[in-house]
Amino acid sequence: MSQFHYLTDEEIAVSIGRDAVYVRATTLDDMTKFLVITVPANSRYIDLEQFARLIAFLRTLHLNPKVYRAADSEDIQVFLPFTETANTAAVLRVLNRELTNQSFEIAAHSLVVHSTYEPFALPLQSKFAWLNDDLSVKVSKDDIAVDAAIAFFLADMTRAAVSPAVLLDRPVPPVSALNASTDTVSDELVEIIEAIDSPVVLDDTQPALYDQAPEIVLETEQLKRLGGQLQLFVVPSHQEPKEQPTPVRRSRKRRPRSDPQAPRAEPVTNNLFPTITTDNFSSSDHQKEANQRD
Repeated sequence: MSQFHYLTDEEIAVSIGRDAVYVRATTLDDMTKFLVITVPANSRYIDLEQFARLIAFLRTLHLNPKVYRAADSEDIQVFLPFTETANTAAVLRVLNRELTNQSFEIAAHSLVVHSTYEPFALPLQSKFAWLNDDLSVKVSKDDIAVDAAIAFFLADMTRAAVSPAVLLDRPVPPVSALNASTDTVSDELVEIIEAIDSPVVLDDTQPALYDQAPEIVLETEQLKRLGGQLQLFVVPSHQEPKEQPTPVRRSRKRRPRSDPQAPRAEPVTNNLFPTITTDNFSSSDHQKEANQRD
């Protein structure tokens, strides 16, 4: 199935032909006769030793993996064919569980176990090739006729097919067995820790902590008495100065100077330093000034 519709036989034939323009991808349906695992080109499982471990484990599950180079890429595709259709979700659940229990990492950059929503490149397209277990090329699809490539691939799916029961009937590891193994390991770790870090025994000659209690109590009582003595002295409280009220300036009512009837204000009499004016300049004052000049 492509992104939008099921592929017809004619569309598949065009895709695997020599004049194909596009590289198509497909996904599994709800019921399937095979599973697909992709090993990306940058995955650590592309290493020969790691890849051999993967193939060996799949065979311990009584599966017959067939190894191919994906179309138009350097990714590795591993097909796991069945003799009859099986529920895709059920067989995928068992395969993922078994791979995870063997510490295989299922991720986009490690191992991709394709489901009904994870597409993979349709086989037999350009640059597709049959590989040996050591990832060497057995035959390239571009080197043989299209009809021969189709027959070769279908023969692989037929000869390597096994019953899906090899996955569906696998027993689930009991939880009690896992707990028992965990308890055994925990007991062994406790014995090792006790052997390394033995309990510390206190010497009888060393003073116990409760021997220092009277001294602590005495020092506390002294501090209390000192505190009581200090409370006898009155400490003036620091009060913030009160804000002085702002004086209010009253406006003075004055008559306009243009009023001729307005009396003039009398000058303030200064008894200590009398003010000399030219209006009341007497003769005695003239004599005083003459004497000062002489």
